[in-house]
Amino acid sequence: MTKIAFIGPREYEIFKLIGVEKVYTPPLSPDSIKPILAELIMEKNISIIAISQRYADAVRDEIDRIKSRGEVYPIIVEISDLSLKAKPMELLDLLRKVLGVRVG
Repeated sequence: MTKIAFIGPREYEIFKLIGVEKVYTPPLSPDSIKPILAELIMEKNISIIAISQRYADAVRDEIDRIKSRGEVYPIIVEISDLSLKAKPMELLDLLRKVLGVRVG
């Protein structure tokens, strides 16, 4: 069974509510993000790695290198950052749009 993983800021922990088992909320620095990304790339059951835009920008060179390998999996999906003022319903709407599932 394939799984989805997420890397980003704490406000995205809501992804756990829809079954995303691997949700990482490290500090926003390449030194904390790159090891997580490398670990997820090596896991055979991870098919999608969702990463917030700010976190992806912090490790852009690494993401470009991974994508240039031309492998089908894992797919790296960059998600627009939320405003810290986002309401819970906006978060649920984001999950529906990004993952294609109806929540709530």
